[in-house]
Amino acid sequence: MSSRPSREERAELKRERILEEALTVFAEKGYHGANIADIARRLEMGHGTFYRYFENKHDIFIELINRVLQKLAVVMTEQNPNEANSREDYRRQLEGIGETFMRLHWEDPRIGRLVFYEAMGAGAEVRQTLERMNDLSVLATQEYLRNGMAKGYMRADLDVPVTARALMAMVFEGCRQVMREPDQNPEQASRRWIAAVMAIILDGITL
Repeated sequence: MSSRPSREERAELKRERILEEALTVFAEKGYHGANIADIARRLEMGHGTFYRYFENKHDIFIELINRVLQKLAVVMTEQNPNEANSREDYRRQLEGIGETFMRLHWEDPRIGRLVFYEAMGAGAEVRQTLERMNDLSVLATQEYLRNGMAKGYMRADLDVPVTARALMAMVFEGCRQVMREPDQNPEQASRRWIAAVMAIILDGITL
């Protein structure tokens, strides 16, 4: 027979339930429109119980943003940039990273809503967290570029920091556009963005 969950396990399960419902509330009502009562109501939980786990709505929003950014960080670091030895290797890396990155947003549109719309209005701490994540993504992208330059399948005169930032801007804009059009097929839209970005990176847009 399985043992009953411990007090710590029950507390963690309840905390996870709060985070899950809060994600929905923030996505539906926005950061400024949501309040603790909205979240507690969905959980049929008293305010006093809620405050055992989080101090306020900003506290829970920070936790949600950090979790989303941890997922994005995993996407950026799950492949070894030095493994690519050719243009085709790099193409496969781009496809894998792009698809995983986009899927995070279209499989759960609430994530995109938080990152692209609500986070920038949620205070300086959240904005700084987003900026740090963007900087880390740019640094990771730089490693792919430097590997390509070292192995001769990328131009030797690339401005690596600026190019990496431009590439990440295209990726983030693709995610934002995919999640902001609810009537389109998100998987198809994602693949169009991935294909367009890859064409710019690998082939250019001039004849």
